[in-house]
Amino acid sequence: CNLDEIPKANNLYDAPDNKEHTVYDLEFSHDGTKLFVAARVVNSREDDDDIYRYDLSVPYDISTCQFAQQTTDLDDETFTDDSDSPSEDIRLQGLEFNNDGTKVFLMWFKNGAGGAKLLEYTLSTPYDITSLQLVTTAGIDMGIGTTGDGRNSAGIRFSANGKRIFIISHSNGSEGISQISLTNAFDTSSFVMAVSYTHLRAHETRGNL
Repeated sequence: CNLDEIPKANNLYDAPDNKEHTVYDLEFSHDGTKLFVAARVVNSREDDDDIYRYDLSVPYDISTCQFAQQTTDLDDETFTDDSDSPSEDIRLQGLEFNNDGTKVFLMWFKNGAGGAKLLEYTLSTPYDITSLQLVTTAGIDMGIGTTGDGRNSAGIRFSANGKRIFIISHSNGSEGISQISLTNAFDTSSFVMAVSYTHLRAHETRGNL
C-alpha cells in the first residue's frame, strides 16, 4: 500500500512547503477491509495531524488499498479538548477502535509542556472518521509523573473484552507499558491505573530492548 500514490489533494506526502509526513500508528477494522493511518507533518504545528482511511478490496491485503477519506481540522480544540491547540504542538501518536467501529480512541502528546492524554470519540457511522465526535465526559490524562511518568505515550491496545487498555510510553530515556482497567468496556469515563508504568529497561537483556 503506497501511501503517496493517491490523489494530490489527499496525498500523505503532499505537505505544505514540501515537508514530509511522519506516520505514527496504524489500525485495521475488525473485518480487515479498512486500514487507518495516523500521521502528521514533520516539524509543524497547526492542523497537521490527521487520520487517513484506506479501503481494502481483499481483507488484510494492503496491496489492494484505495484511499477513502481523512479527518479535517483534527488539531482543533473541538477534537483535542485543549484551549491551547492548535497554537501549541499537540501531536497525535496513537489510535485504536472498539470492536464495531463506533468508537475511536486517540493518544495525544503535548510537545514542550509534556504530558499525554487518551481521548475517546464516537462515530455516528461505524469506521467513518469524518463523523467522529469528542466524548467530553471521558478520556484519561496520562499526566507528568501522576501515572508513573507515562508522559510520551503512543501505541494503544485493548483487551478482547474492551475492559483493559495497554499503552506504550517513553520518557527520560526509559520505555514502559501502562495498564488501565475500565469499569465498562471501551468506556474511559471510569478507570483505574492497574499498572502505572512497567519499565521495560528493567528487564533488558542483550539483543532485546
